[in-house]
Amino acid sequence: MNKFENEIDINTISNLPFFFIIGRPRSGTTLLRYLFDAHPNVIIPTECNFILSLAGRYQNKKEFDKQTLTKFFTDLRQTRFFETLSIDTNLLEKRILDIDKNIKYQTLCKIVSSSYISLNTKKDVKIIGDKNPSYSSENFHKIFQLFPDAKFIHLIRDYHDHIVSMQKGNFKLPSAAYMAILWKKSIRILAKYKKKKPENFFTIKYETFVENPEFHMKDICQFLELPFDKEMFEFITKKENHEALQPNIDFSKQHQSLFKPIDKSRIGKWSILLTGNDLAAVEIVAGKTGKEFGYEYSQHKLKLRILFLLIKCHLLNFIVIILRGFIYSLSVKSKIASQ
Repeated sequence: MNKFENEIDINTISNLPFFFIIGRPRSGTTLLRYLFDAHPNVIIPTECNFILSLAGRYQNKKEFDKQTLTKFFTDLRQTRFFETLSIDTNLLEKRILDIDKNIKYQTLCKIVSSSYISLNTKKDVKIIGDKNPSYSSENFHKIFQLFPDAKFIHLIRDYHDHIVSMQKGNFKLPSAAYMAILWKKSIRILAKYKKKKPENFFTIKYETFVENPEFHMKDICQFLELPFDKEMFEFITKKENHEALQPNIDFSKQHQSLFKPIDKSRIGKWSILLTGNDLAAVEIVAGKTGKEFGYEYSQHKLKLRILFLLIKCHLLNFIVIILRGFIYSLSVKSKIASQ
């Protein structure tokens, strides 16, 4: 288990660029994170949505005195999934409490990420990364505003296989049609921001990537201005080490294929697993959008049963968005009131 070969100071950390791996769950985003974690010049911690979770309270702070920094550290440790983050908490606490009060929230986020304990030796760190599927939804504008100069790697997977993989992974979502709605919405939301800063986005299909991962990884490294390192692909030999580092993650359930050689065997499995009304519903929802990326799409008759299902799914999604916004707003207001 390694930290940096040479400890880096706060000023260096604050000047490091940031990149984000975005895309729907089960689209290869975790695979890409593990590849970058094995790169000596990249820090990319495990998944934890602390950046958005704490932004409401801290992003507009003009200065961070010791009391505020102590509260930040306490709030951070209470963030959901923090226990899976593999952070050196002693190092992190020291870094946070030693920093200048004029620090920005974005730099605090970089300090948190840079305290991640990786299995791989880090030297001459050039960039910090983050990966979280929650960024690839209506939340994306928050990340885009917080880190306007960040680069984004967007992985897109055939919506059919994405849905089948979500079902296999026991994600708690109502139906295949509902997942298709989320897939399509994610594509459309991210497309809007790609038009604003196309040079900051690298988009690749999962199917394209796994056909020739080394070739495409070279392109992605070039996009991030990183040297390509073939040793990245050796992470699959360290399964037991990763399981020991993250005992709270059930790799056998969520990431069964992660530590196997990258191949294209999982492409197209949907053809025998997604059938009937489920297939019709997801293709009615996402088919035309998927066709833009070359994904198979058939015309379906809109049966009354499917129509009611789609109305229910769209209504449910609308309610979820409203509730999320209300809870977030309430949370921010209560936190501001407590300051």
